[in-house]
Amino acid sequence: MYKKKTLRNMAPTVRKVARIINDLDSAIRRLKNLTDDLACLEADSRALHNRTTWEKAAEVHVGQDGIPKHTPIDKATEILFGEDAQDEL
Repeated sequence: MYKKKTLRNMAPTVRKVARIINDLDSAIRRLKNLTDDLACLEADSRALHNRTTWEKAAEVHVGQDGIPKHTPIDKATEILFGEDAQDEL
C-alpha cells in the first residue's frame, strides 16, 4: 500500500497506477472480511431450505387439518388387495 507522501514523489502515470493498486488492495481486504459473514449466511440458508423441505414432506403425510393421509404402504395395500383390505389390517 502506497502512502500519500510516496505518491506525491511519483510521476503522474505511475501515481495513477499506484492509486489503482491501493484501491485493489482495499477491495480485497474488504472482501476477505466479508467471507466469514457470507459463510454464516450460506449455512443459515441451507438450514432454512432443509427445514422447509422437511415441513413440506410432513404436510404430504399429514394434512393441514391434522388427519393423516394415506402412506405409500397403505396405497400399495389398497391397490393390491382392494379397499376392504385396509379395514382388515
